[in-house]
Amino acid sequence: MKKLIFRAPARAAGSYTLKVVTRYSNGGTLAQEPRAITYALPLAIAGA
Repeated sequence: MKKLIFRAPARAAGSYTLKVVTRYSNGGTLAQEPRAITYALPLAIAGA
């Protein structure tokens, strides 16, 4: 299983969509076209 760890800047309270765009491929070389992966669940940010 591969993991993606990221840090996001502070955002206003609400619901956000996480979308990752990459050109990485299995061989460690760059793919011709970027591909996008959208996380299925919304990310909820609670108010402070």
